[in-house]
Amino acid sequence: MIEHKYSHGYKRNKEHLAGDKVMLPITDSGEPDYEYMEQYAKNMMLRKYHQYLAFLRSR
Repeated sequence: MIEHKYSHGYKRNKEHLAGDKVMLPITDSGEPDYEYMEQYAKNMMLRKYHQYLAFLRSR
């Protein structure tokens, strides 16, 4: 819903971004789930590495 706010040509400033909220995964105790976020980021990097290797092999 806020994709347009981060597209090319949108002027970002404190007023425009003041209402934005960052949604994070949380644990059962309500704390940010840093372990999940770390594993998610590692999985995304691994996926990108595989895509890059597939690209290199196809050339």
